[in-house]
Amino acid sequence: MNLQSKIYKYDLIIDDVSCEKCVNRINSLLTKMFNILDIAVNLQHESKKAHYTILSKKSKINIGKLNRVMVNASNGTPHNYRIINFKESEL
Repeated sequence: MNLQSKIYKYDLIIDDVSCEKCVNRINSLLTKMFNILDIAVNLQHESKKAHYTILSKKSKINIGKLNRVMVNASNGTPHNYRIINFKESEL
């Protein structure tokens, strides 16, 4: 398999995500950062956490940079988005 055809799977859990508006805001940011092939979100309203599963052609995402983007996305909102779990794997 050559480098162009590799697909990476990212599992993210983001804290303080409570509604579809939050999900849409975060989806937009993730779409800009990743070369997304597919994205799935499981929003857990009770715990205010969202589990994102992303399939992408982009590898080696900088978790520090990604977390800063999430924190910036919550600016001006009553939320404080934070990545509390991040896992990258190659398919």
